[in-house]
Amino acid sequence: MVTGLVSAIVPSYRLLERARAKASARMTKLAQMLTRVRSPLKGDRQSLRERMRKEARLFQETQRFCEAQEAFVAFFEKRMAILRSI
Repeated sequence: MVTGLVSAIVPSYRLLERARAKASARMTKLAQMLTRVRSPLKGDRQSLRERMRKEARLFQETQRFCEAQEAFVAFFEKRMAILRSI
């Protein structure tokens, strides 16, 4: 059994053409996304290392708080965080 979501009704003689056009559009979007993600990584290695250190330091600081720990665990477990109000 195959299930899916129908977004268009296409005549059978145009199906392959339509599928290729959709695949091409998705690949273009993927390439653009990868370019945006990689561009900060192509800069100066020293500044990248410094940004990574800063991010790691900030992450460690937030881990010190119980609420932050619960939020991170809940995120990785894909559930709502149980936060207590003080």
